[in-house]
Amino acid sequence: MGDDEEREPRIVVVGPCAAGKTTLVKNLGLRGYDVRPCLQEHSFVPRMWQVFSRAEILIYLDAELPTIARRQSRADWTEADLNEQRRRLAHARAHCDLYLPTDDLTRGQAADAVEAYLRARGVMPSGGTSDERLSQARPA
Repeated sequence: MGDDEEREPRIVVVGPCAAGKTTLVKNLGLRGYDVRPCLQEHSFVPRMWQVFSRAEILIYLDAELPTIARRQSRADWTEADLNEQRRRLAHARAHCDLYLPTDDLTRGQAADAVEAYLRARGVMPSGGTSDERLSQARPA
């Protein structure tokens, strides 16, 4: 079938807890992109992003411990916890198409950066014009 030629690539987002995966997926979804998170930071399967999520474009979001603690309103997370998640994500980090530290970005700026990357790769949102979608819902 010719549908495969028309289909958008499978876009998957990975990263440690509180790096912004869920928010990015939501905000890009509002813009018309089909993006999925892969909660690989909790898995011992190094290639989970490939095997289960079958990512064709892999976005890796990252954040430092003070940012994560602030975003989660908790002080019990340690560098060791973050380092363990990064160890579990090492394969994804080594193979990601876009690495984006989110510490100094707003939610909208992170979505803008990823959308600019996707557009540069020729990946456009589906369904309606971007102006129509943006007028319906702005990123949180």
